[in-house]
Amino acid sequence: MLNRRNNQRTRAVLLAVSAILSLAYGNARADDTTGSAGSKLTTPTKPTLHIDVKTDAITLSDMRDVGLCVMQIKQQAINIYLEVTRKEIPTTADAEIADPNEISAIDLAGHHKYLATRPEWLVYYISTMEPIIHLFKEDVKDAESGVEKIIVPKGTKDRFAKLFDEYETSVAQLNEHVSNIYELIPVTDNNEKIAREAVKLFEVANIIEKGRREGFKLIQEASTKETEQVLPKGKTE
Repeated sequence: MLNRRNNQRTRAVLLAVSAILSLAYGNARADDTTGSAGSKLTTPTKPTLHIDVKTDAITLSDMRDVGLCVMQIKQQAINIYLEVTRKEIPTTADAEIADPNEISAIDLAGHHKYLATRPEWLVYYISTMEPIIHLFKEDVKDAESGVEKIIVPKGTKDRFAKLFDEYETSVAQLNEHVSNIYELIPVTDNNEKIAREAVKLFEVANIIEKGRREGFKLIQEASTKETEQVLPKGKTE
């Protein structure tokens, strides 16, 4: 669904839990040629699009940036959950509104307990997450294709490789749950089904956050400035 609804191939600097994969941009370059007398020739070389493979090592700032993105995904999952679990408010209710930082499927009631979901709000929350997940997917693809090299502190390669595999799986799951929610929007009595998908979305975001924190610590506690490359599963140098 994300590819279907988001046709713009936006490039941005984002981290894969185990590897922040900054996207490499192409730069059009025209080579200057000089004649024997030192004057420039009148026919310049045609500019070409040159894509460099980025080799900068992952930084703590990169790790922080992906954490901000994960925070947004978690918040929208909470917003979706709150939307589909709205109930009629009795006259004795308190005006205060709860602001949860966790959601669970344990206390879900039958659909008849909830007000009808509002499609426009669900679409808004989904649309807020889609660009982020799309960029995560692009990061994974760039790492697998070799456009991005995953450079980490020496001695941490194996642990980062495991984190990247987990990250790749989680990104696919994020996309799946968002797609499921989108498909459920027109369904009758969809409250509980969407709520459960929102919880799963939140849980997957927590898995990414756990991996991000581990990656952050690996970089922070590195005892050397030497680096090594992590190869995604199935890829060779």
